[in-house]
Amino acid sequence: MKALKVLVIGMAVLIVVGFAVIVFTIAGRVSTPKDGDGTAVIVTPGLDTASWQADLPLPKGCRLGDVQLDGGLLLVRLEGPSSLGCDDLLLVSPDNGRIVGRISPQLQEP
Repeated sequence: MKALKVLVIGMAVLIVVGFAVIVFTIAGRVSTPKDGDGTAVIVTPGLDTASWQADLPLPKGCRLGDVQLDGGLLLVRLEGPSSLGCDDLLLVSPDNGRIVGRISPQLQEP
């Protein structure tokens, strides 16, 4: 009978320890943000991440449509009337804020 009590108490301790491990594992994974490739993203509070500032001149009537990081360059899509050049894509260097390329879609007749 005494062996049964020791066995039950031992199993209860194992259940509590196992539950604690699961809770700490989940809490650790939730509190560490991940990016797309599974590596942890570390953000240092108070660190100024803006290393440059650039003015992006837009033609009158155009507005920013979308900005994406692609292949080490910022891809900036403009929105607005095509007649004003507002359907262009701008390639901006994130190192210095300079426009390094412009893609202007042209319609072709079949």
